[in-house]
Amino acid sequence: MLNQGWWDEEEEKGWRKSSRKMVTGRFPPPRDFGEGFWGGKGADAAPQVMEAFEQAERKPKPNVQLLFSDVYREMPPHLRRQQEALEQHLQHYGEHYPLEHFEK
Repeated sequence: MLNQGWWDEEEEKGWRKSSRKMVTGRFPPPRDFGEGFWGGKGADAAPQVMEAFEQAERKPKPNVQLLFSDVYREMPPHLRRQQEALEQHLQHYGEHYPLEHFEK
């Protein structure tokens, strides 16, 4: 989207700011959970929650191959075909995906 001129860093900052307001406004902490909920901080915990989301977003995503390898002890034939198709697709069109955000 950046390369196409459809989005820029300023729009990203604005979107993050407005989405934070939307999330923290729509999902205030329940008042009936007492001191134990969110560490007893209530609404004050919202910035820490958003920061935790941002930190998680900065971490590399799991390797794409885990989509296929972490479910079955032995991979069924239909998943093997899907895995091969994905590998071929990414070899051909990989530059169109943010693969640098994934573990190798």
